[in-house]
Amino acid sequence: MAHDAARDDHMRWRGFTVIRFTNAAVLSNTNGAMESVLLELGANNNIATSD
Repeated sequence: MAHDAARDDHMRWRGFTVIRFTNAAVLSNTNGAMESVLLELGANNNIATSD
């Protein structure tokens, strides 16, 4: 976990947004995980998403 935190800090320092999902969350709710990614992309880049 410390390695993950260090990697996240580095990515944020480089200007990236880090979002995390557990494997279980992605496997049980793939559409929800994808929607979260699309919403984050839209929020940060003014990208319009379509249904």
